[in-house]
Amino acid sequence: MKKTLVMLLALSGVSMGALSEKQLANPTDIALQNSATVIDATTILTNDSYKQAFTAVLTLDVEALSVFTTGKPTSGASKIPLLSWKIDDAATETVDHTVNISVNNNSVNNNITTGGFYFMSANDDTAFTTKGATVFGTNGSAATSALTDIDWTNAAGAALTIAYNGISSNTGPLGVQIYFSVAMNNGRIVTLNAGNNGTQWVNDKYDVTEIRYTTDYLDALTIYDGYATADQAWELNKGVLPAVPEPTTATLSLLALAGLAARRRRR
Repeated sequence: MKKTLVMLLALSGVSMGALSEKQLANPTDIALQNSATVIDATTILTNDSYKQAFTAVLTLDVEALSVFTTGKPTSGASKIPLLSWKIDDAATETVDHTVNISVNNNSVNNNITTGGFYFMSANDDTAFTTKGATVFGTNGSAATSALTDIDWTNAAGAALTIAYNGISSNTGPLGVQIYFSVAMNNGRIVTLNAGNNGTQWVNDKYDVTEIRYTTDYLDALTIYDGYATADQAWELNKGVLPAVPEPTTATLSLLALAGLAARRRRR
């Protein structure tokens, strides 16, 4: 099954530079620590032609994310970077850029009104640990309310794939992209894509050297050496979401029960 999924993902990634079959078949599963942790990215992104790109698949904790429900107190929600990374100048071995993907919220009278995903980038260490408050350039407003738009009481699972493409300005998806998927108990999958195409550094001297994660809303983390296309990202999300009944099956079952009840009433 895993080999079949890898083949499907490889076939869907037709853009130059997208995750190859070999990269898809060799992910790095991170053994999560209990607190914010920094990963040495140079041990994962080993191929020179892909050192400036990675894909992180985050399996999210549905119960923990329910704190972002509209009306809940802000005291229960952590405004933090889910994932952040450093981009170093290989020649000088100094940090040139940092980026993060954060969860954040708006509020009135200390009660949450909207909550969702933001990002931040900086030309120093700042964005490595500071929560992001910048709206994505693509689908930004939708991203900022993505968490409060979900009925978490009926959610079976959630996944977030983050792709960073600093390989080329001529191939896409460019820069930073997020792909958010939530599997609902009725079989429906809610999705959101947002990104910032300009948040990338394509000069050969730039390397992704460190990746940092926090565990407040995280159940599992897998990192791939290279960036995912949109099709690949959606499939990666599906791969970590729980199996739920297809909507058509549930609908047909309800119709069958309704028909049986109607027949009994007529008798």
